[in-house]
Amino acid sequence: MKTILQAGAWALLGLALLPAAAWAAADDVDGDGVADAGDQCPDSRAGTLIDPRGCAAEIPPMPTADEAADATGIASAPAAVAPAPVTPAATPAPASMPPALRKLSFEAESFKLGADNRRILDGIYASLRREPQLRLEIIGHADSAERYGRRLAQARAAAARAFLVDLGIDGSRLKDSSAGSKSPLAGSDSEGGRALNRRVELRALPQ
Repeated sequence: MKTILQAGAWALLGLALLPAAAWAAADDVDGDGVADAGDQCPDSRAGTLIDPRGCAAEIPPMPTADEAADATGIASAPAAVAPAPVTPAATPAPASMPPALRKLSFEAESFKLGADNRRILDGIYASLRREPQLRLEIIGHADSAERYGRRLAQARAAAARAFLVDLGIDGSRLKDSSAGSKSPLAGSDSEGGRALNRRVELRALPQ
């Protein structure tokens, strides 16, 4: 009897000394770390990621950028937009004046501006005020019968320039010069031809 009791005591002691893993193995058949008593999937495969129920865990897909923004309240950065190409500004074409405003006529041996010339220059003044970028070349001419033709042609151009400057046009926009009698419009064998040659021409300069 004593021997039987001793054997039973040793058996109980041996069970008490079993490692915790052995007890866990006895209560967790599939070894997923969830006791069989609460394991809803007792046959889970080894190495499977499980949830607290003992079943394979469902891993949600990665959220999109918009979904992440909705969750955090931080809007995603807008896609970069390529800047529109910059078109260089077109260079304005040189201004031009109607032919009627280009010529002034003079009496023989004179550089005095008559009433007709002053009216023409008033119109040219209005064009210069209207087009600030406009610059003019003022060229004086003489007929071949006039004495000191080159200097007289220069005096005619200078008179037209001075008239415009007196009206308020910046002198840097006006260039005066003399062509003498070298560029006639008509022959000098008649008074009518010589009258055409006694003139001042106004031309728009390139910008």
